[in-house]
Amino acid sequence: MKAKILGITSYEKNERKNYTLHCLTEFNDYDKEHGAAGYKSNSIWTNSVDCSALVPGDYVDLYFEPGFGDKATLSGYSVLPQTKDNPFVGVTLDFKAIVDSVSAQSPKAEKQS
Repeated sequence: MKAKILGITSYEKNERKNYTLHCLTEFNDYDKEHGAAGYKSNSIWTNSVDCSALVPGDYVDLYFEPGFGDKATLSGYSVLPQTKDNPFVGVTLDFKAIVDSVSAQSPKAEKQS
């Protein structure tokens, strides 16, 4: 799965550093066929994969293998070049603009007296 890293959280447990990658990915073909457009966000726990070299903004290919309970588990990654083939080149997220847009479209809460 190809993804753009938006953020990375990490913590230590049992003397091992664990990471969660917060990513932007494209919708799969099924979702696109059923009306999905744009990108979706994912949070991916990395188990024991060392992600210390990753930084927000990296474009990566994530590799998975079957894990506990047949859940996909991250088994590795490779950082991909920032080329014109990268679907995320030029994608920027202005979170303030997103929040302002959603707030403007939301019904105003009525004050109770």
